[in-house]
Amino acid sequence: TRLYEGRWNKARKGRLQFPLPSGYVRSAQDQWELDPDVQVRERFSYVFDVFRREGVARRVVRELKEQGLDLPVRVTAKEGYGSLVWKTPTLSAIIRILRNPAYAGAYVFGRWDYSGERRSAKTGKVLPHSRAMSEWPVRIEAHHPAYLRWEEFLENQGRLRQNAYREGGPGAA
Repeated sequence: TRLYEGRWNKARKGRLQFPLPSGYVRSAQDQWELDPDVQVRERFSYVFDVFRREGVARRVVRELKEQGLDLPVRVTAKEGYGSLVWKTPTLSAIIRILRNPAYAGAYVFGRWDYSGERRSAKTGKVLPHSRAMSEWPVRIEAHHPAYLRWEEFLENQGRLRQNAYREGGPGAA
């Protein structure tokens, strides 16, 4: 219990460590910083610019592919840790970027709930499900430098929800 509470105390202070999303690195003082590689910063800015202009994640993917632009990823595996690789953009990667509050400068912990009845048929483990933003246990806005404003992040979430495929809906992610 003490370890569990210690973890939550660190999270509430914005100091619990986990792998940073691509586009961020840790400073020597253990602070989040924008990636020092100019190409990486420009590519993430471009992703948000295209979404701002087009409003649809699929169009962001299409434009990146048409321009021949890949997405930067920092390796988090033990071998090659921290090295930069470039990967072909996918819809799921773009949606993960657009849905991640870290890019709006927010430190968030507890976006996923691991309690409930739904279990994996293979492993029997409880399947995680995302919590509504209002239910996130830890959210610290302006925690680190951002690629977009918090208000724009919220607008993007609304756009993504509006575009999500629903039976009888528009179907454009």
